[in-house]
Amino acid sequence: MRKFTTLLGGLAMMLALSGSANAGYWEVTYDLATSTNTTNSPAGALTDPLTGKWRFQFDSASAAAPAPYTGARMAAGTQHLTLSQVATAVVLTLTGTSDVTLLPAAGGQPAVIAGATINAFISDSSKNSGFNHCYGPVCALAGFTVGASVPIPLTVPPEPFPIPKLVFTGANAGDGSKFTSTTKTIVVGANTNIQTIYRGVEVARYYITGAVPALGGGVLAGLAAFLLIGGTSTLALRNRR
Repeated sequence: MRKFTTLLGGLAMMLALSGSANAGYWEVTYDLATSTNTTNSPAGALTDPLTGKWRFQFDSASAAAPAPYTGARMAAGTQHLTLSQVATAVVLTLTGTSDVTLLPAAGGQPAVIAGATINAFISDSSKNSGFNHCYGPVCALAGFTVGASVPIPLTVPPEPFPIPKLVFTGANAGDGSKFTSTTKTIVVGANTNIQTIYRGVEVARYYITGAVPALGGGVLAGLAAFLLIGGTSTLALRNRR
């Protein structure tokens, strides 16, 4: 019984002494509508628009605290690509779609801020779906199967997704300015590679407080007293029995 009383007393003191809220973060969504995807092959450089949205979290002591922020994480991301390429000089037509959903770890995928940049990092998982159709004599040289519908994912099941360096136009990453990525290159054949440049424009921003918001001092003190008195009363009633 003494141990139980001591435990209640300790819990009551901890609740009474606690009261400072955890720091929160900005959750910022970027529209990728001006991004581009270029297929470099024997047919030349053929470019398609890439769309989607990426969501980052920037650690900040308060909603009023300006950038630079103390940390960044990718919380979610999607992108869509519609291939529509016709190279009449070499008789090649490439069509199809690709949809990618980023699946960061719970709590977000950590990234390192360096001034106006978010350094290149790898989102630990992504899901890719889609297909392509290639018609023409140079499809095989370009790394595509002639006249067939081919799944776009490079690997199945989901795979890590490299994020290139993101360079913001402002003084600090996440400060409300736009970003442009360095070129991300994927080799798809001996004579072909795909180069993607991501361009993000902020479209939404919300400040989210810490995961464990603090209670006010008066509320905590009252809860502590309730636990201590309630626990003591329960023990006294048991002792009478």
